[in-house]
Amino acid sequence: MTTLTPARIQDMRSRNLAFWSCADVNRPLLGAWVGETTQPAIYTVAEEGEWLRPAQMIAAPFFDLIEHECRLAERLEIDLFMPAAPPPGVPWLEACLGMPVQVYRDAVWPHAILDPEEPLDSLQPAYSGEWIEALAEFMRDLVTEFAGRYPIAMPFLRGPIDVVAGMIETDRACLEFYDHPDQMARLIDFCAAAWQDISLRLQRIIPPFEGGYVCGGRWILAPAPSTYSSEDSTTFLSMATFRRFLLPADQRMADTFPYGFMHRHSVSGQNMAGLLEINPGWAIEITVDPMGPAVKDLIPLFRDLQAAGRPIILFGIAGESDLRELAESISPRGLCIIVQAESLEEGNHLLRAARRAAWR
Repeated sequence: MTTLTPARIQDMRSRNLAFWSCADVNRPLLGAWVGETTQPAIYTVAEEGEWLRPAQMIAAPFFDLIEHECRLAERLEIDLFMPAAPPPGVPWLEACLGMPVQVYRDAVWPHAILDPEEPLDSLQPAYSGEWIEALAEFMRDLVTEFAGRYPIAMPFLRGPIDVVAGMIETDRACLEFYDHPDQMARLIDFCAAAWQDISLRLQRIIPPFEGGYVCGGRWILAPAPSTYSSEDSTTFLSMATFRRFLLPADQRMADTFPYGFMHRHSVSGQNMAGLLEINPGWAIEITVDPMGPAVKDLIPLFRDLQAAGRPIILFGIAGESDLRELAESISPRGLCIIVQAESLEEGNHLLRAARRAAWR
């Protein structure tokens, strides 16, 4: 049973809903990411070096870790609702499209399904019914175990460009946009359609929580079904390439859910404004990369996105100086800041600093 009081839940709910509407608020929506992800839990069902099979991906071995993380989140002074969700480190969509998935020391990674010497038009990916059913069963088991106590969230299904880059390797994908653009468009369209099909099947399993649905990954409560996806591989794409190949897929995916967010990295600023053309109910999540650009150098990008009326999520803010920079430079309206810390104590320290800051 949750340890959150009804008054705290109501305050959290109000702040979450205000985020999506970019309503007037006195501070941003606040979250924290502490310590390790759920990745180590994969070793409860598979060993390092092993090829993961759908029959191994059952939910019960993950229950204790999910319970622990949800309880830990309630000890953080955050505004967000930690959900029960399939482990985000598993490349679910890639597996559901037939890509072999292998367990490594620090990752679970999909392998390419096209040899370098094979032509791109010979790649004809297809759904894996076993993996899709395994994921659906995982979701049903989460609902049975946790619904009513914690929100249930969608799994992390990567976006089309990330999946295609996995199918043929990233370096080849860069070249194929020029060498075989029609084939790249075909594969991106297929992956977008698969993302839609599988997402809609899984969404039907999820019950509402506190009158809404929580986005996995960043834990924000939305008033209607919500999800998220990623575009890590956009770091190597120009705006023109993004608009031609990926924007139509992103628009179609975002139109499938009233709310959600697209995950980006701060190094892909050259084409991020293209996301302003997807469903306005979707936020743009920007993971601030520790190797740069620095937060102060990203302020113009953040301002431009806010000026367009788009909610933004800034993930990975790790210092008080960056919090002060943000408070002095951008609006708290439609802004969610997720600090990153190594411990509960450090996380709450940064959250208190964010609350004390003089927001514009």
